[in-house]
Amino acid sequence: MKKIIFTSILCLTFLNIFSQSFPENNPELLLNKTVKPKEISETLQKYAYKNFYLEFDKEKKQFTKDDKKNKPFATGPSYSVISDYTKLVGKEFKVLEIFEIVPKYSFSGKEYAVEIENAEIGKIFYKYDPKYEHSFELEVIGGLDYPQDFFCSKIEQQKDKFEDKTTFFTPTENGISFVKTIDKGKTFIYLNVRVNGSTLNVSEKGLNILFEDGTKFTKPEAKIDTKVSSGSGYIYSAFIQLTTAEIKILSEKNITDTRVYIYDGTVDKDSAKKIREYLKCLSK
Repeated sequence: MKKIIFTSILCLTFLNIFSQSFPENNPELLLNKTVKPKEISETLQKYAYKNFYLEFDKEKKQFTKDDKKNKPFATGPSYSVISDYTKLVGKEFKVLEIFEIVPKYSFSGKEYAVEIENAEIGKIFYKYDPKYEHSFELEVIGGLDYPQDFFCSKIEQQKDKFEDKTTFFTPTENGISFVKTIDKGKTFIYLNVRVNGSTLNVSEKGLNILFEDGTKFTKPEAKIDTKVSSGSGYIYSAFIQLTTAEIKILSEKNITDTRVYIYDGTVDKDSAKKIREYLKCLSK
């Protein structure tokens, strides 16, 4: 049992790290896009590709056929049938239609059947759950075309009831987030960068950010806060106020790597785009 749980955690972690172009509650963003099943490490391939199906009842809006008989290139044990990784990986599919699945139970959340087509394989379906980014197994070639207000709508706002102060918080992407405060008419934007470290260090300094074009953003005097992680090790974070020039740089360039004191973090391409867009929203 412990082995199964451990393997599942590894699988979810892997998919989460490499998650790309997740449409969240907007599956229509996938329409007419070209997608392909993600590449998975060899040790985890036998646990992936569980969401591909041969048939979907478009009238009942449900997968009515038994799952064990409804997998393209079915493989694996009877209690956990998946699609053969080698038969699907790298294949490009065009997204044709998207159907909202009629839930079998009243408490079920929204799920979707995405009809995709490959010239060699033909039409198959992908079961999409917008709640779990870590289990999304499709990569959108060229990325998604997000609507104008897609990112700005995700920023949280908090107004102080006793002071003339409003604070805005962006979602965290790969340990990076922003905070904007409007205090008595004055506006400030802050960058927060967090990474995990295995050893305890206190009263340290230094923040470094590496961009896709090879340039760097350095703050050698940035103070580092250290907290015990809820998992294992420690969380190191730098919280700094940004200048207008720094805001411009961070909203125009894709971040690839971060270093807080001596501990490193990485940023995937999709998260790098989100980080830029969140900062643009705050800068309006």
